[in-house]
Amino acid sequence: MISFSSSLYIAEWIVRVLSLFVVVHKRRPTAALAWLAVIFFQPWVGILLYLLIGRHRLPWRRTRQYTQLAKRLEYLKSQFDRHPHAIHPELGPQCKAAITLAERLGSMPILDGNSVTLMSNTNEVIHQLTADIDDAKEHVHMLFYIFRNDGTGHRVANALKQAAGRGVKCRLLLDAVGSWSTLRSIGHDLKRAGVEIYDDLPVGFLRRRAARIDLRNHRKIAVIDGITGYTGSQNIVNDNYGHKDLVWCDLTARLKGPVVQELQTVFLEDWNFRTNQLLDEQDVFPAPELPG
Repeated sequence: MISFSSSLYIAEWIVRVLSLFVVVHKRRPTAALAWLAVIFFQPWVGILLYLLIGRHRLPWRRTRQYTQLAKRLEYLKSQFDRHPHAIHPELGPQCKAAITLAERLGSMPILDGNSVTLMSNTNEVIHQLTADIDDAKEHVHMLFYIFRNDGTGHRVANALKQAAGRGVKCRLLLDAVGSWSTLRSIGHDLKRAGVEIYDDLPVGFLRRRAARIDLRNHRKIAVIDGITGYTGSQNIVNDNYGHKDLVWCDLTARLKGPVVQELQTVFLEDWNFRTNQLLDEQDVFPAPELPG
C-alpha cells in the first residue's frame, strides 16, 4: 500500500509534468520559464497561483459568449461608421498616434459636436452626478470598478434608489473584486429598491463563468437618459479612499453630444456580456444633442 507521503510525491511530479504542456502552450518563453520555475519549486503553491492569475484567457464559455455577443452588437457599432458627425482630426504628427489609438481601440470613430466639462474635485463630481440622476426620466446606466460603502457611495446609492422609485430604469454594473464589499453590503438594499445590479467578471473556483482575479473591469462610466455621460478616473468612493492622510485627485469628464452614444455602447457591451440582455435601441439611443 502506497503511503501518504509517497502519494503526495507522485502527485507533485504529475503536476510538474503536466505543467510542461499546459504552461508552455501559446506563451512567451520568458513567462513560461518563470511559471515553470515556480511550479517545479512549489508545485501546489505554483499551480494555485497559475489558476488564479496565470491563465491569459477567459474561460472558453465566456470567450464563446463574447464572440456571439460581438456579432449581435456589431450592428450598433456599424452605425457610427455612417454617423454624420464622424471626423478624423488633423492635429499634426505629434498627435497622430493618439488619434489612431482612439479610432481603433473601441472600433468606433471620433465624433464632433460635443461639450466637455472637466472636474477634478470628488465632491463636485458626485454633486453633479447625483443631480443628473435626480433629473433622470428614462434610465441611469453605471459601470464602476470601485463603488465603496462610504459617504460618497451612500449619496449615489440613495439617488439611484430614489430614481428607481420614480420608475427610472437604473442599471448598475460593478467589478466583482473592486466593489466586493459593497455588492455584499448594500447590494441587496439596491435590488429591493428596484435597481438592477450585477457583479462584473465574478471570480471563484466553483463558478462556471469565473474570471481571473487579476483581470478586472476598471471602467468608470455613467450615462443618464442617453444624453449625459461621465467617464474618467473617478470611482464612487471618498476622495481619501479610506486613508486619513490622503486626498486623491481624480479627473472626470461630463459629456454632452454624440459621443454619449458611443459611451452608451461601451456600457451596453459589458452589460449584455454579463447579463445576456439586449436592451431596446430606441430607449437607450435618443437623438443626440449638439451642444459643442
